[in-house]
Amino acid sequence: MERIRKVSIWFKWIFMAGLVVYPLFVMVFWALADQADLPYMLGVTMGNCYLSDIPVLSPLTWVSRLLAFSACLLPMSATMVALYALVRLFSLYSRGEIFSRRNVQLIRWVGYALIARQIVDPFHQALLTLALTMNNPEGERLVSIGLSDSNITALLVGFVIVLISWVMDEGRKLKDEEALVI
Repeated sequence: MERIRKVSIWFKWIFMAGLVVYPLFVMVFWALADQADLPYMLGVTMGNCYLSDIPVLSPLTWVSRLLAFSACLLPMSATMVALYALVRLFSLYSRGEIFSRRNVQLIRWVGYALIARQIVDPFHQALLTLALTMNNPEGERLVSIGLSDSNITALLVGFVIVLISWVMDEGRKLKDEEALVI
Protein backbone atom coordinates (compact mmCIF):
# COMPACT_ATOMS: atom_id res chain seq x y z
CA MET A 1 0.00 0.00 0.00
CA GLU A 2 2.89 2.34 0.73
CA ARG A 3 4.18 1.98 -2.85
CA ILE A 4 0.73 2.92 -4.20
CA ARG A 5 0.76 6.05 -2.03
CA LYS A 6 4.23 7.11 -3.19
CA VAL A 7 3.53 6.52 -6.87
CA SER A 8 0.16 8.26 -6.54
CA ILE A 9 1.82 11.37 -5.17
CA TRP A 10 4.10 11.49 -8.22
CA PHE A 11 1.19 11.04 -10.61
CA LYS A 12 -0.84 13.68 -8.78
CA TRP A 13 1.97 16.20 -9.29
CA ILE A 14 2.47 15.19 -12.92
CA PHE A 15 -1.21 15.70 -13.71
CA MET A 16 -1.24 18.94 -11.71
CA ALA A 17 1.68 20.20 -13.80
CA GLY A 18 -0.29 19.22 -16.90
CA LEU A 19 -3.21 21.35 -15.69
CA VAL A 20 -0.90 24.37 -15.66
CA VAL A 21 1.45 23.65 -18.56
CA TYR A 22 -1.05 22.45 -21.18
CA PRO A 23 -3.15 25.64 -21.47
CA LEU A 24 -0.03 27.80 -21.22
CA PHE A 25 1.63 25.80 -24.01
CA VAL A 26 -1.38 26.22 -26.32
CA MET A 27 -1.63 29.93 -25.51
CA VAL A 28 2.07 30.57 -26.12
CA PHE A 29 2.03 28.39 -29.23
CA TRP A 30 -0.69 30.45 -30.91
CA ALA A 31 0.84 33.73 -29.74
CA LEU A 32 4.17 32.84 -31.35
CA ALA A 33 3.07 30.69 -34.31
CA ASP A 34 3.84 32.12 -37.70
CA GLN A 35 2.58 31.14 -41.12
CA ALA A 36 6.12 30.24 -42.15
CA ASP A 37 6.47 27.84 -39.20
CA LEU A 38 3.33 25.78 -39.80
CA PRO A 39 4.49 23.76 -42.84
CA TYR A 40 7.62 22.69 -40.95
CA MET A 41 5.69 21.46 -37.92
CA LEU A 42 5.23 18.00 -39.40
CA GLY A 43 4.74 16.27 -36.06
CA VAL A 44 2.68 19.01 -34.40
CA THR A 45 -0.99 18.28 -34.08
CA MET A 46 -3.77 20.17 -32.43
CA GLY A 47 -6.16 17.37 -31.63
CA ASN A 48 -6.08 15.11 -34.67
CA CYS A 49 -5.45 18.06 -36.98
CA TYR A 50 -1.92 18.05 -38.45
CA LEU A 51 -0.91 21.67 -38.82
CA SER A 52 1.38 20.87 -41.75
CA ASP A 53 -1.65 19.69 -43.75
CA ILE A 54 -3.46 23.04 -43.53
CA PRO A 55 -2.59 25.31 -46.48
CA VAL A 56 -1.93 28.62 -44.70
CA LEU A 57 -1.10 30.99 -47.56
CA SER A 58 -1.35 34.32 -45.75
CA PRO A 59 0.41 35.57 -42.64
CA LEU A 60 -1.43 34.75 -39.43
CA THR A 61 -3.20 37.80 -38.06
CA TRP A 62 -3.92 38.21 -34.37
CA VAL A 63 -7.58 37.55 -35.15
CA SER A 64 -6.76 34.22 -36.80
CA ARG A 65 -4.44 33.31 -33.91
CA LEU A 66 -7.15 34.16 -31.39
CA LEU A 67 -9.69 32.11 -33.34
CA ALA A 68 -7.26 29.18 -33.58
CA PHE A 69 -6.69 29.37 -29.83
CA SER A 70 -10.45 29.56 -29.27
CA ALA A 71 -10.92 26.46 -31.43
CA CYS A 72 -8.39 24.67 -29.23
CA LEU A 73 -10.47 25.49 -26.15
CA LEU A 74 -12.98 22.78 -27.12
CA PRO A 75 -10.65 19.79 -26.79
CA MET A 76 -8.61 21.55 -24.12
CA SER A 77 -11.63 21.80 -21.80
CA ALA A 78 -12.27 18.06 -22.03
CA THR A 79 -8.59 17.36 -21.41
CA MET A 80 -8.56 19.74 -18.44
CA VAL A 81 -11.57 17.96 -16.91
CA ALA A 82 -9.74 14.63 -17.28
CA LEU A 83 -6.54 16.06 -15.77
CA TYR A 84 -8.43 17.59 -12.85
CA ALA A 85 -10.23 14.30 -12.19
CA LEU A 86 -6.89 12.46 -12.31
CA VAL A 87 -5.33 14.92 -9.85
CA ARG A 88 -8.19 14.32 -7.43
CA LEU A 89 -8.15 10.54 -8.02
CA PHE A 90 -4.44 10.19 -7.33
CA SER A 91 -4.80 12.50 -4.35
CA LEU A 92 -7.31 10.00 -2.92
CA TYR A 93 -4.98 7.11 -3.72
CA SER A 94 -2.10 8.90 -1.99
CA ARG A 95 -4.25 9.10 1.16
CA GLY A 96 -5.02 5.38 0.97
CA GLU A 97 -8.57 5.75 -0.32
CA ILE A 98 -8.81 3.11 -3.03
CA PHE A 99 -12.35 1.73 -3.43
CA SER A 100 -14.63 4.60 -2.49
CA ARG A 101 -17.58 6.21 -4.18
CA ARG A 102 -15.48 9.31 -4.94
CA ASN A 103 -12.85 7.19 -6.71
CA VAL A 104 -15.50 5.60 -8.90
CA GLN A 105 -16.99 9.00 -9.77
CA LEU A 106 -13.58 10.40 -10.70
CA ILE A 107 -12.74 7.40 -12.87
CA ARG A 108 -16.12 7.84 -14.58
CA TRP A 109 -15.33 11.53 -15.16
CA VAL A 110 -12.06 10.57 -16.87
CA GLY A 111 -14.03 8.28 -19.19
CA TYR A 112 -16.66 10.94 -19.92
CA ALA A 113 -13.94 13.52 -20.60
CA LEU A 114 -12.25 11.16 -23.06
CA ILE A 115 -15.57 10.57 -24.82
CA ALA A 116 -16.33 14.30 -24.89
CA ARG A 117 -12.85 14.98 -26.29
CA GLN A 118 -13.58 12.75 -29.25
CA ILE A 119 -17.03 14.25 -29.82
CA VAL A 120 -15.69 17.82 -29.97
CA ASP A 121 -12.70 16.91 -32.16
CA PRO A 122 -14.49 17.31 -35.54
CA PHE A 123 -15.76 20.76 -34.47
CA HIS A 124 -12.25 21.66 -33.34
CA GLN A 125 -10.82 20.60 -36.70
CA ALA A 126 -13.42 22.59 -38.63
CA LEU A 127 -12.90 25.75 -36.57
CA LEU A 128 -9.11 25.45 -36.62
CA THR A 129 -8.87 25.00 -40.39
CA LEU A 130 -11.30 27.87 -40.88
CA ALA A 131 -9.32 30.15 -38.53
CA LEU A 132 -5.99 29.36 -40.22
CA THR A 133 -7.22 29.71 -43.80
CA MET A 134 -9.67 32.61 -43.43
CA ASN A 135 -7.10 35.09 -44.77
CA ASN A 136 -6.21 32.91 -47.77
CA PRO A 137 -7.30 34.18 -51.18
CA GLU A 138 -10.81 33.31 -52.31
CA GLY A 139 -11.04 29.68 -53.38
CA GLU A 140 -8.14 28.71 -51.10
CA ARG A 141 -10.09 28.83 -47.82
CA LEU A 142 -10.75 25.54 -46.14
CA VAL A 143 -12.99 23.89 -43.58
CA SER A 144 -11.89 20.34 -42.86
CA ILE A 145 -13.57 17.70 -40.74
CA GLY A 146 -12.27 14.21 -40.28
CA LEU A 147 -12.30 11.18 -38.07
CA SER A 148 -9.45 8.77 -37.69
CA ASP A 149 -8.94 5.40 -36.12
CA SER A 150 -7.37 7.15 -33.13
CA ASN A 151 -10.67 8.99 -32.53
CA ILE A 152 -12.57 5.72 -32.58
CA THR A 153 -9.97 4.00 -30.38
CA ALA A 154 -10.05 6.82 -27.82
CA LEU A 155 -13.86 6.80 -27.89
CA LEU A 156 -13.87 3.05 -27.18
CA VAL A 157 -11.31 3.49 -24.39
CA GLY A 158 -13.55 6.19 -22.88
CA PHE A 159 -16.54 3.84 -22.93
CA VAL A 160 -14.44 1.04 -21.42
CA ILE A 161 -13.30 3.38 -18.60
CA VAL A 162 -16.93 4.30 -17.90
CA LEU A 163 -17.86 0.59 -17.89
CA ILE A 164 -14.97 -0.23 -15.52
CA SER A 165 -16.15 2.53 -13.18
CA TRP A 166 -19.62 1.02 -13.25
CA VAL A 167 -18.25 -2.44 -12.39
CA MET A 168 -16.11 -0.92 -9.61
CA ASP A 169 -19.16 0.87 -8.23
CA GLU A 170 -21.16 -2.37 -8.14
CA GLY A 171 -18.26 -4.08 -6.34
CA ARG A 172 -18.07 -1.20 -3.87
CA LYS A 173 -21.81 -1.48 -3.18
CA LEU A 174 -21.49 -5.23 -2.58
CA LYS A 175 -18.58 -4.63 -0.20
CA ASP A 176 -20.57 -1.99 1.68
CA GLU A 177 -23.60 -4.32 1.97
CA GLU A 178 -21.35 -7.14 3.15
CA ALA A 179 -19.88 -4.91 5.84
CA LEU A 180 -23.38 -4.23 7.20
CA VAL A 181 -24.21 -7.94 7.56
CA ILE A 182 -23.49 -9.19 11.08
